Amino acid sequence: TVLEPVEELYLSPFCAIEYTEMPIEQWEEWKENEWKNWKIGLEEDWEAFHDAIQNEKNKWFEGIEKEWENWMKTMEQKLKNFSEHINNTYPSITLKTKYDLDESHWEQLIKSEGKQLMEIEWNNWIYHHESFLNVWCLKAWLKWKNDKIVQWLQKDWKLKEDAYWQNWEKMWRLVGNPTDRTNWLKWRKRNDNQIIEWNLWVTTKEKLYINHKWDKWINWKNDKNILFHEWMECFINKWIGEKKWNMFVSIGEQTSPNRRKTFTAHMDASK
Repeated sequence: TVLEPVEELYLSPFCAIEYTEMPIEQWEEWKENEWKNWKIGLEEDWEAFHDAIQNEKNKWFEGIEKEWENWMKTMEQKLKNFSEHINNTYPSITLKTKYDLDESHWEQLIKSEGKQLMEIEWNNWIYHHESFLNVWCLKAWLKWKNDKIVQWLQKDWKLKEDAYWQNWEKMWRLVGNPTDRTNWLKWRKRNDNQIIEWNLWVTTKEKLYINHKWDKWINWKNDKNILFHEWMECFINKWIGEKKWNMFVSIGEQTSPNRRKTFTAHMDASK
């Protein structure tokens, strides 16, 4: 890295600000006020950002109700062909039809493996949509907060001041003097304090925004979870009442000998 000529280091960083001459203490006060004013504007921008995010989440929420209705219709249609669905997903169930047609066994089977299959479908659907919402919110937050701190760091006077002192740090043993070091310490302390304040502000907002549980979504999930399980119990009871397992007999008859042999060996090993 090519450093600036040594003589350039004697230029005061305060000359980067186009103001009439004033004591250094007043420059420092001006910079502190700039930071305070920026934080006030930051809080106002945060409120606008938060409102915008809530509006987008509410739009998403309106759409999820329609998606729920469509998903339930899809589930109902899928389970009308339950025998084919079970045969493709749980071939072991089809194999069992050749060896065990006891009604109590089938009731137990649909209440265990069949119920588990439906719950997996439900949990996957919820997980997919909840993950989408969380990732979307996180990306929006990360972009917004990064854009904000960059706006501060790229203020013209600050860029010039930071560049000066960063260069001075490389050359201070050659050209440094007590006054320069005192001003450099003020710069370092001010930057360190701003970093601490920024990180604290970010942490506070993340507790409200990122880690905050959305009651509207939680209540909706709980309500739909109850409806889903009520619907599932009705489906299972109807399936048992109509003895739908009889549909598996013809499928089991078509099972290849090798497949039945494999299943028999598996059942013997599990005894």
